[in-house]
Amino acid sequence: EKVTFASSNLQKSIDYWNGLLGLQIFAKDMEKRNVLLGFNSNETKLELQEIDEPINSAKAYGRIAFSCPHDQQPTKLKKQMRLFLHH
Repeated sequence: EKVTFASSNLQKSIDYWNGLLGLQIFAKDMEKRNVLLGFNSNETKLELQEIDEPINSAKAYGRIAFSCPHDQQPTKLKKQMRLFLHH
């Protein structure tokens, strides 16, 4: 199972989901311009599909939320959130 998000900048999205949040890359196809990420192989995956146009949030539909207990959040994310909250 997977959930697919459109991305206007695939590398920037990979940097966020993989680099900051720590999701593993399970598959990456630069020809098809998509990547499949997740925390564990037996859980639902997140697919990022690059598109050629900017995301228009005003026309977007649906919302999705993720929850992670504070003590299980990656250290990088905690540091970023502290920086964000102190500005």
